[in-house]
Amino acid sequence: MKTTTLKKQLLFAFLACFALSVSTAQVGINTTNPKSTLDVNGALSLRGGVITLVNGNNTNINLGATVFSHYRVEGPTNTFRLRTINTTPGDGQIVTLINTTDQEMTIAHDEGPGAFPERKIYCPGETDFIISGQNGTVTLQFNAGLSRWVVINYVEQKESNNQSAIGDNGIAKDNNTWEDMEDLSITFTPKNPVVFVNFSASGRWEGPATNGGTEGKVNFRLLNNNNEVIKTQTFAGSRVYLNIFGGPSEIDFPFGSWNSSLPMVPVTVTPGQSTTIKVQWRLESDGILRNLVTSAANHHHRYISILDQ
Repeated sequence: MKTTTLKKQLLFAFLACFALSVSTAQVGINTTNPKSTLDVNGALSLRGGVITLVNGNNTNINLGATVFSHYRVEGPTNTFRLRTINTTPGDGQIVTLINTTDQEMTIAHDEGPGAFPERKIYCPGETDFIISGQNGTVTLQFNAGLSRWVVINYVEQKESNNQSAIGDNGIAKDNNTWEDMEDLSITFTPKNPVVFVNFSASGRWEGPATNGGTEGKVNFRLLNNNNEVIKTQTFAGSRVYLNIFGGPSEIDFPFGSWNSSLPMVPVTVTPGQSTTIKVQWRLESDGILRNLVTSAANHHHRYISILDQ
């Protein structure tokens, strides 16, 4: 009886030592001389799965009973958003999502129910992250210290989302009320958190009848969803007087050219949300402003462009 007990104790001690040595050793697959904790001499295969999502918001996405390393995303027929992932991840766990649809896939930054912060996702720049193009992919890794999934890599078809508008008819302005400059309003869905806006316009100012010199003052401003971003002022370029009557009682009609521009203005926007950027103008002095892009096309123009890339 004692001999049997002693054998069992020795066997248990051997197994315990063997388990300890395996748990702390370097493991080699297809090699007898591993150089790291896990050294694989050959190909590594990671099985994948499928997740079916819907248009719009997707919350608490279920990765299934068996969690795979990569998933094909199917289902949406319009733009869609990934808000939270319903799983119990381990520190360092990696999941890659492949968007097999032809719709934009947005990864929502730190969005979702507050009761489960570990299901939320951190995106670069702390803003929603858009993946464009069919078969675009994004790789997420869980970080236990942050208690969040984190975007660590992505591949997408880079598409330009630049916008532009050009005035194609003559317009005039004769008061100091802010009004939209016709044709210079663009509504679009930005892909990046910051876009760059360029504006340029030129025309003629015609002053009132006067016995003394005056000057034309023109104001312009850039609006993002009706919120002022920046404004500028310009003056009629040169004083030229049209003399109507000679002699001491002559009456002059001053007029001159004006031009204004706002180059590469950075505007903060929300990717994936409809945005309207436009130009407004007003006349701060007496007289009338003209922007005659048809009848005086060689000297008058107006346009706006938006760089979203």
